[in-house]
Parts: sequence; structure tokens; C-alpha cells
Amino acid sequence: MDLLTRLGLPRDGEVFACPAGHLVTVYLGLGTEPLIIDRVARIDVAGEHLLITGVRKDRYATAVAQVLAVRLAADSK
Repeated sequence: MDLLTRLGLPRDGEVFACPAGHLVTVYLGLGTEPLIIDRVARIDVAGEHLLITGVRKDRYATAVAQVLAVRLAADSK
């Protein structure tokens, strides 16, 4: 998960948080179409698994191997 640190997500232990003024999107490779999780608030790492929490408190659990890409963009608001 060094990639998340290099991307600029602050780390506190095994938790990566979305920095203020930015939007995080995670792309998961599940089947023929990627699952796109936008407006991510935090990513918890537990070994080879991730718990992804959105700003509306929606939660997704997945394997690290399923992550295709993570996008960090400035919030245009």
C-alpha cells in the first residue's frame, strides 16, 4: 500500500484518509466491468484486504489484488 502514500494519502497506522479538498476514487476489477467506488473517505488495510468507506458511510470490503487503480483529484468545489 506504499502506492497510496506516494499518491499523497495521509497514513495513520493501517488507515489511509482522503486529504481535505480532494476526492478519492477506487477502481476494482470484478468481472468484465470495473466497480468504481467514488467519494472515498478512508481506506483501512488488513493484510491482503481493504475496507473502503465512503463519505456517506457506505462500506466495501475487497482484496488488495482486486484494486486496478486509485485516483486522487482536487475537489472542484
